[in-house]
Amino acid sequence: MGLLRWAVMRPRVDGYRCESVVRSPEAGAEWLLGSHRADTPSEAMRWLRRQAVRLVRALDPEPGACPFPAGALHPADPGASHVGSVFRDWLDDIAHQEVQREALASGRYVCATAGMPDQVVGSGAAYLYVSLSCRPLVTRRLGGVGRKGPHQGEVPP
Repeated sequence: MGLLRWAVMRPRVDGYRCESVVRSPEAGAEWLLGSHRADTPSEAMRWLRRQAVRLVRALDPEPGACPFPAGALHPADPGASHVGSVFRDWLDDIAHQEVQREALASGRYVCATAGMPDQVVGSGAAYLYVSLSCRPLVTRRLGGVGRKGPHQGEVPP
């Protein structure tokens, strides 16, 4: 028991898993839009920002700065929350992104999520949640092996 007593599982961050996902609990579906393995919290945050820009351009396009004809775009209800505006606000909040980068660096999960009603083929009306997230990839390694403990070199009772 002596040697095992001193063996401790120590978590080690081995990169970061970033994802862009759409989920619909009502439709029982999930769609992975993209994923990335980052080596550092800063790289992870850069990837999340690029994905947020993609979402904003697709879901909340600026007239004249997108491939859609101006007549195809209509202003959203200013009182309504929509995915594009949530991610546009997240992109503008550099201070919050720094808090998230620090959270990643300390081993915590981060995300930005927005929801919207939509139509899902085969399920009809459903609520969709669009998420940008990142989590540390934690591996466990045995630490402390080889240390001198009180029973090392002794025969266990």
